[in-house]
Amino acid sequence: MNAFLRLIAYARPYRGRLAAAAAAMIVYGAASAGVAALIQPILDRVLPRHEELGQIITAILAAVFFTILLVAGNTMAQAVRERTGELGVLKAIGFTDGQVLGMVISESMLIAIAGGAIGLALGWLFVSAGDPTRGALPVFFFPPGEIVTGIVMVVLLGIVTGAIPAIQAMRLNAVEALRKE
Repeated sequence: MNAFLRLIAYARPYRGRLAAAAAAMIVYGAASAGVAALIQPILDRVLPRHEELGQIITAILAAVFFTILLVAGNTMAQAVRERTGELGVLKAIGFTDGQVLGMVISESMLIAIAGGAIGLALGWLFVSAGDPTRGALPVFFFPPGEIVTGIVMVVLLGIVTGAIPAIQAMRLNAVEALRKE
């Protein structure tokens, strides 16, 4: 029974076919202690590796997110640099620093939300199409909580990537901006 409880503790976060099959074998065949003793060493070696797989996937996704952060930040900085004259005109006709700041951050968030919505929709579509690994990856599912996490990450991406260019646009002197054009 102890092996069964350990299996449930390992399997709960993964919801994988391997854990389900092992649990079924223990429940239905565990009348003899020999079956549990045979399966236990296998479970001790195989199930913890799924934790390592999860950590590897998390590290890769963190690297991808950081790269997206750099690319989006560079895009927004370049957009502000290219529109220095336009921003100077807006400031000359009476736009306040706060309005310019809000406009640049809003643009950054709009771009991030559009890209994030497309990415989350494609991710959900691929996951709902079924498991392409045929059970090789027992963590292949898309919980609703991850959609919320994705939305939060997209909004943070928009704010972070738009902050520095927005502050640069806010500090822009209208006369200097018009002189550059």
